[in-house]
Amino acid sequence: MTKTIFKNVFAVGISVLLLCAVLFFGLQYRKTSNETYAALQQEAVYAENGLQIGGKDYLQMLGSINRITWIAADGSVLYDNVFTGAIANQSECTEVRSAFDTGEGKGIRKSESSGESTMYYALRCADGTVLRLSRPLSAVQTAFAAVSPVLWVIVLVL
Repeated sequence: MTKTIFKNVFAVGISVLLLCAVLFFGLQYRKTSNETYAALQQEAVYAENGLQIGGKDYLQMLGSINRITWIAADGSVLYDNVFTGAIANQSECTEVRSAFDTGEGKGIRKSESSGESTMYYALRCADGTVLRLSRPLSAVQTAFAAVSPVLWVIVLVL
């Protein structure tokens, strides 16, 4: 009888602990993603202001850790700080289309040019062009990995 009660209490304790861990990591991942989007949005606002004042020269001297793409109203790429070669028309990208329609757009998708899963934030500029900033999802996952010591605590508790 005591053995059965112990097994059941232990099973419930493990289940609650695992559920809390999944909930914690889910919330932490969402928080990290939201912070990354906020950082991309803030940098896009600053870059758009600089673009209005200094044009393409401003983007070239910016030196961002993020990829910056300046897109014309027809979807052609006016500037890209990572890829200097020809880049396909960007008007069909979800975040770009949303920026042209509503003023801003964001999303996570696999980049056609780099092949990596990437977070995008696009902002429509006053002149009708779109400024898009992106960061590889691996950067977000690296920030998320910073909370991995919590996983070790959970393992020790188990």
